[in-house]
Amino acid sequence: MSDVIIKSSKFQSVATVGSVILIVAAIVLGYFIWKDISEENQKLRSEVVQFKELTETLVRSSTNWATKEDLENRLKSLLTKEDFDALEGDLDSLDSKLKAVGKTVGSIRRKVSDLEKSDEEGPVNSNVETCDDGRLIDVYEYTKNPQIKEIKDIQEAPVAKVEFDASQEKPWKYEVYDREYNLVTVVGKRDSGQLTFHHKLEYSVPGIDPDTFYNINIFSSDFIQVPLKNKMFWFNPILDLNFFVGGRVYKFANGPGNPKDIFSVGADVGISLSSYGETEADSLFRFLRIGVGYDAERRAAHFSLAPFLYNIGKPLPLLTNLYLAPQVGIDSSGGITVGLGIGPHF
Repeated sequence: MSDVIIKSSKFQSVATVGSVILIVAAIVLGYFIWKDISEENQKLRSEVVQFKELTETLVRSSTNWATKEDLENRLKSLLTKEDFDALEGDLDSLDSKLKAVGKTVGSIRRKVSDLEKSDEEGPVNSNVETCDDGRLIDVYEYTKNPQIKEIKDIQEAPVAKVEFDASQEKPWKYEVYDREYNLVTVVGKRDSGQLTFHHKLEYSVPGIDPDTFYNINIFSSDFIQVPLKNKMFWFNPILDLNFFVGGRVYKFANGPGNPKDIFSVGADVGISLSSYGETEADSLFRFLRIGVGYDAERRAAHFSLAPFLYNIGKPLPLLTNLYLAPQVGIDSSGGITVGLGIGPHF
């Protein structure tokens, strides 16, 4: 009779501990479900968003995945060494990490017009020379050959070619050259999530000298940004390595190993199925972890279940993705244990 009472007491203890863990897990999980429903989170339509002209003046673009080395190589091909060195120094001063590099190309189309009349005439010139019959004398012989003028801007870049033929009724002919504009944008990200942008704007005249680029001074550039919000990712499986410590709370059998030792210390590999955080890769909490490993203290195989894991690496310096998890375990020596696990995910 006494033996039966003792077993019932142990079973009640295990049931109580398990119930408390399940209640805490339900409260935590319920909170994040409510949080996910109450917040307005924009759903990603796809990982790759194709370039598209939305209107005549607005276009859409996106990013492709690349390594840090790819970004630096792209930068070196787009910037001069002086600009590249200055950019690196400014990113360091802002404690900002290189996140994206982009180049946007736009153009102004070429226009050609032939045999046009003057738009207007200026005041009468009283100093022109005339014949006895009143006809004008071509002192500078402009009617002999068409007059051609190359128009350039302040940087000596070709803009247009204008031709005036004084012998014609409609004397004007002109060509406005193509212009191609190149905007290089470098995106950095600070620890707070705030983005920093660096721009370089140039243009070229592809029909005349496509290999020469002329700088455009940028006098204003500003952006507004919505901070990332935490959200629930219901199916986001991640493998992790976990080191655990705990103690036996119930013994249901005498299996191989060291069943008499109540302490539990070991390691296991597990998988958690869901997460809560700003992105799938940057989680504050993970949920529903199942693990399998070895209990070194009890010298037995160890199976574990953790309702949730908290990323203690986020608030701590020099650490990221280090998770602490309350867990219940069952081992091959015949014991049920309760303890804490800690470890990184892969």
